[in-house]
Amino acid sequence: MAKKNVTDDFSLEKIAERLRSNRMDAYIASNPDSLLSIMDELISDDMTVANGGSVTLSETGVIEYLRGRRINFLDKEKARADGVEAVRNVELGAFSADAYVMSTNALTSKGWLYNVDGKGNRVAALVYGPKSVIVICGKNKLVKSVKAAHKRLKSYTAPANCERLALKTPCVRTKTCMDCSSNDRICNAYTVVRKSNIKGRIKVILLDFEAGY
Repeated sequence: MAKKNVTDDFSLEKIAERLRSNRMDAYIASNPDSLLSIMDELISDDMTVANGGSVTLSETGVIEYLRGRRINFLDKEKARADGVEAVRNVELGAFSADAYVMSTNALTSKGWLYNVDGKGNRVAALVYGPKSVIVICGKNKLVKSVKAAHKRLKSYTAPANCERLALKTPCVRTKTCMDCSSNDRICNAYTVVRKSNIKGRIKVILLDFEAGY
């Protein structure tokens, strides 16, 4: 499924200002190399680092970057080979991590993080637990409002992710959310983070290129 282009009427610099006014740190990366340079600043050797499932992290090389660092990386993908309990242990371990790395489903022009999760572990870690959360956001995920974020999720993000994961949800066929009751449903926990309770705990890296769904 092709990526959907999002037309913006605001700059990354403006969004960064609004994120900072919302008590979040903000950075701008012009390309994948500058993204990894910012990651070097935010992650120190010997840290315990976890991540949320994300196409953005894979596409930008962040997962391989984390695997190559001298850190205690709680690698969820590798844990899958050891079964459900191993994955659960990694997810629980994320709550006491020094840093949690994830993407976001959308970022509004007010600097609000909009996310939807299946099990809820990703949005839970965003809201509480890890000492810091590093959110990587492609410019294709910038939207004007929460309403626009929800529309983008229903018409693009959710169907694309369900198709990628080979799930048996109606949206794979219809290409739009049907608010289904499928056992494979991934849209269960909805969150909007407007401000960071602890100043600077959430660090958003804005990408001046498209990445993820």
